[in-house]
Amino acid sequence: MDLEKKLAKIVQDSDTYYSHYDYNSDITTGYGVGAFLFLMSEKYPVEDNYSKYIIKHGGSTNAFTASEQTNYYFDVNKDGFEEALDRFAQFFTKPLMPSDATMREIKAVDSENQKNLLSDGWRMHQLQKHISAEDHPYHKFSTGN
Repeated sequence: MDLEKKLAKIVQDSDTYYSHYDYNSDITTGYGVGAFLFLMSEKYPVEDNYSKYIIKHGGSTNAFTASEQTNYYFDVNKDGFEEALDRFAQFFTKPLMPSDATMREIKAVDSENQKNLLSDGWRMHQLQKHISAEDHPYHKFSTGN
């Protein structure tokens, strides 16, 4: 990593722990949270403002839901780090999820699932999950539609 960049990582909070293996949900909560979370917040209420800020300051951001945790991360030039971290933290403290933006994100998640259906590797993975024990979280569907 470039010495002019810093990386921020939010530590797991057991009260908001979502993953593909979430035992308490019939749907993949973590995947949905990852898709919706970075829209806007009370402090920064303009949609996509976070992404534009990160790009403007030479960085990138992403999120992914793994079997046991959902990961959110970003990197940014050091001159934009403090405000980027504040913007990032606001998604976890006071997120906003307007219904029109939420519907777009639901469609994006479904689009990703439709793309995955064309992948032989992905279909093999889904077959392995399908034949696993039904009471084990590995059996659960792990991308959204």
